[in-house]
Amino acid sequence: MAAPEGEETFILPDKSGRQAKEQAMHDRCITKIAEGLRKIEAGCHRKQHTVGEVERRIGRLLERHSHAVSSSAKACDTRGTCCRA
Repeated sequence: MAAPEGEETFILPDKSGRQAKEQAMHDRCITKIAEGLRKIEAGCHRKQHTVGEVERRIGRLLERHSHAVSSSAKACDTRGTCCRA
């Protein structure tokens, strides 16, 4: 926007509040993913599941929280120790 003196005036938004909000949203989603993985693990201890069934449950969990999933969160344990082949 031009000022009467001919100089431009820029309005810069406050990014600190937005960054804090985004970090809080990300942390909340990571917590939900961790809780979901614990529930899947508990379900595997109660009942035998195929590897495919567990993979689908993990996929749905990550799909629900895809905006918070990073490459580090995708590297979960896929050994299938509580599953049958």
